[in-house]
Amino acid sequence: MASGDGGRGQRLLIVEDEQALANAMARTLRSRGFEADIALSGAEARERFGSVDYALVLMDIRLARRERLWLARGAAQEASARRRGHDLGC
Repeated sequence: MASGDGGRGQRLLIVEDEQALANAMARTLRSRGFEADIALSGAEARERFGSVDYALVLMDIRLARRERLWLARGAAQEASARRRGHDLGC
């Protein structure tokens, strides 16, 4: 694979409980110009939403449906809170 800057520094979160797979995904994304963080559990991912504004979250499809929904709601709530903060000039 050729290196590139297609991601231009956009920050992504990989939610994957298999460390080796998460590391491989992160390496590939970084080689394409993205910044990639890893969360090894849904709870860890949810914690990160509060401190980082991710352009995209990649979730392990094998996460329990309930946990996927919980993460999606958390991401949506954080994004909404950030937008409100920007609207208020914060």
